Amino acid sequence: MSKKLILLVVAIIAIGIGILVTNIFQVYHRNFVGSEEALQPDLGSCRVYEASSPDGNLVVNFCLREKPYPNPEGEMPYYSVSYKGKTIILNSALGVEFEKGVLAKNLRVVGVKRKAVNEAWNPPWGTEKEIINHYNELRVLLRERNSPFKEMTLTFRAYDDGVAFRYAFPGQRHEKFTILEEHTQFHLPEGCICWTQRINAFPTSYEEEYEKTLLKDIRPDSIVSLPLLIKSKEGIWIAVTEAGLKDYSGMFLSRVRSFPYALESKLSPLGEVEKRKVTGQFPAQTPWRVMMVSARLGGLIESNIIQNLNEGSKIKDTSWIKPGKVTWPWWSGRAVKKQGVEGGMNTPTMKHYVDFAARNGIEYLLIDAGWYCPEGEAWEHPLIQNLTHMEEGIDVREVIDYAKPKGVGVILWMHGFTLEKQIDWILPIFEEWGVSGIKVDFPGGEHQGLVDFYWEVAEKAAKHKLVVDFHGAYKPTGIRRTYPNVLTREGVKGLEWDMPWGGSGIGLEHEVTLPFTRMLVGPMDFTPGAFAPEHFKSPWNVKGTRTRQLAMYVVYESPLQMLVDYPAAYEGKRGFEFIKEVPTTWDKTRVIGGEVGDYVVIARMHGGEWWIGAMTDENQRELSFSLDFLEKGTWEAYIWEDESKAAKDPTSIQLRKERVTPQSQIRVQLAPGGGLAIRIIPV
Repeated sequence: MSKKLILLVVAIIAIGIGILVTNIFQVYHRNFVGSEEALQPDLGSCRVYEASSPDGNLVVNFCLREKPYPNPEGEMPYYSVSYKGKTIILNSALGVEFEKGVLAKNLRVVGVKRKAVNEAWNPPWGTEKEIINHYNELRVLLRERNSPFKEMTLTFRAYDDGVAFRYAFPGQRHEKFTILEEHTQFHLPEGCICWTQRINAFPTSYEEEYEKTLLKDIRPDSIVSLPLLIKSKEGIWIAVTEAGLKDYSGMFLSRVRSFPYALESKLSPLGEVEKRKVTGQFPAQTPWRVMMVSARLGGLIESNIIQNLNEGSKIKDTSWIKPGKVTWPWWSGRAVKKQGVEGGMNTPTMKHYVDFAARNGIEYLLIDAGWYCPEGEAWEHPLIQNLTHMEEGIDVREVIDYAKPKGVGVILWMHGFTLEKQIDWILPIFEEWGVSGIKVDFPGGEHQGLVDFYWEVAEKAAKHKLVVDFHGAYKPTGIRRTYPNVLTREGVKGLEWDMPWGGSGIGLEHEVTLPFTRMLVGPMDFTPGAFAPEHFKSPWNVKGTRTRQLAMYVVYESPLQMLVDYPAAYEGKRGFEFIKEVPTTWDKTRVIGGEVGDYVVIARMHGGEWWIGAMTDENQRELSFSLDFLEKGTWEAYIWEDESKAAKDPTSIQLRKERVTPQSQIRVQLAPGGGLAIRIIPV
């Protein structure tokens, strides 16, 4: 055969292969793009793709472009966000660093798909009876220009209350991968103020106070936890966080050295000195990277974007999941002011607290550390403990049997690492005993392995009808929608730091910063309810007034709300009637007013009644606000407020009653560190 003929045959074969490959890609692209948007040719950095919120106020843009130094070199994916025509996130680079290379450069767009979703769903508990899930979505498929032609999908969603995006990697199915870092940037305009919770090192349990600072003053080597609250020069509020954290390590932020107003993701390492952040198998996806956005500070509290970005409930029958209030002997040192009961970790003391709960309609007793081994041993040697063992003097089964006919459930504390070793056989035993829930405590951490264990606990606890309270926990990212038996978690510097037998104290400013920071992302087990006079006298114990403690039951979201004090501290004392009646879940939430670190006023509705909580910092404050959120008609307002002498006697509360309408104004004087609690009932 001549050389010319051979070349002709080769050319024909090559053309045939090319046509075949082209047809395969066209089918693939049609499947990805669908009928909504035809595949566009690769137009380079000039092509911008966008998604806008249903109300048109928020717009997220995506493009491939090359930006000058000090941006990363070469063409890369960038996104930006605008709100009401003002840019709130400047062009910010995207990319993921795998062990086998960075997936960020030399990419081209090979597919685009859009969709719109508008639906409603009803959570079994929360701050709203009905949640609207309304967004517009943009999906962009990227492929490397050169071999091995790795692919990555970026999915953007625009809601009225924020924007979110995530990476997805189709990869070769079952092929293993390792992520060394995620390079997601948040490039903000100049002049932004933020409220940071900085940590010194991994792991962390989010038990630090917040600091107000200019974004540019954050040191590049600092580690900033989420959510990060930001205020732009134009007064637009942004909270950066994540949602749907699963099979991945938690995200933190650090400032980009070359940009004073740019932040970059920093994933929790798998170990203290590990370079690896995430391991897994393809296909895979990251959690959602979220920017909650509002012109009103209170709009961030009212947002449901975190829940909307999570999967629906895996629990078909949620009727057994019971939110409620919890009597918690641990905080007061298991104190008992009753003759014949000595207090401490023993069966008579726990029964004493059960009786208190039963008399006052409190749903649960929490038996904290010390029941299966001494508390110190539980923390120092968690891997050798046995959760069926009981310390001398305490019989939790006897307490459970005693509590059940009285309508009081029992929640048991345990170290997370102890549970991890025994989870498959101990949870069926707990169900047999009649345990209602578990409080799972950790020494902090947000690496992938620990995140996966949270999900394992949620799933397996649900099978045995156990509610869950995580302590020493990382921030919420929406697991409560998928597993609503996870009622609350710590991940906050709460009243535990003011406990009477060893607390180091928390600030009043911190307590009115939390609603606008930590509480934005989910339930917060702050553990309110300090009542005994002696707890307000020591400078390192409870600060503020007793009325402030009442307000926390409305202001702070937690379907499990603790009563931290001992029974005699409550019964017969003014204000306890409020705690007995206040709900722990809500049908509506409205933020009436507030400033970060200064004060907060929140109204919540349950079963046709409205409840209002207000708190101030160390300054005396006069509040005046409208009740225009009420429906038409006449209402009875019961108002618990600081007495005039509350600055000197913080336990002093006065109760007054008023007839009110939607046209009424509430005017009150809050003592330094004071509070306000209101119940409004239709007449």
